[in-house]
Amino acid sequence: MGSGVTATIISAAIATVFAAVGWVVNHILTGYRDRQNQQSTAALKHIERQLEELYGPLAFLAWEGRRTFEDLKEILERGPSESIFPLRTEQERDTWLFWLEKDLFPRHTKVQELLMSKTHLIEGSKMPDSYIQFLDYHNALKIDHLCWKERRIEYPQKPRVPFPYEFEGDILAAFESLKKTCSILEETIPKVTGRNVFPGCINLVAVPQSIPQADDVYPTETRRYRLIPLCPLCLCGESLSFSGLLNPRS
Repeated sequence: MGSGVTATIISAAIATVFAAVGWVVNHILTGYRDRQNQQSTAALKHIERQLEELYGPLAFLAWEGRRTFEDLKEILERGPSESIFPLRTEQERDTWLFWLEKDLFPRHTKVQELLMSKTHLIEGSKMPDSYIQFLDYHNALKIDHLCWKERRIEYPQKPRVPFPYEFEGDILAAFESLKKTCSILEETIPKVTGRNVFPGCINLVAVPQSIPQADDVYPTETRRYRLIPLCPLCLCGESLSFSGLLNPRS
């Protein structure tokens, strides 16, 4: 065996070893990337549920409540930083009771139901203090109102438990934070544009070379593919081609 042939064999062996090492490293990195993508996808789905089922509705209820309360203050002729209590006249008291029954209670009941039914979607490891304070405020005000309405117990001039204004801020802050995180995850998770033809070779790309055809019964496609061997083990550097039947419904 000549020295030229020996050198060729050694070169080919070295190239094969380097290609094998490259494939192993690439396979490990690809597996890590896939696991990262799976975790990001799961996180994205959870955040989307939080926004759709809890924080989205809560945020819009908070914005709605702010607007209607400002309308109430205008009707009662209160300044921006002025409390509506104490109520000055019988007419103001009637206006307050009407707003309470027709606007505040229905909206706060929706908030209460969301917090009770979607507790698992609340952001963080524990229930925020402002959420608990809101529930205390709502329940105390509702009981006082029922006592006045059904038993004619003197109505208090203002709620016994003050409204926690931090509650709205916490809701909107969580909503905006989740929206931002959702946007970031949507940009970082790669979009799936196709799948490998041969699962054993993670870097093999199939490019269709012919126009799809369809029969009259089942819409199958006949394509000729040109395989671009990007895998380091595909050392020949030549592309292959084959024909196959693909059913778009599968």
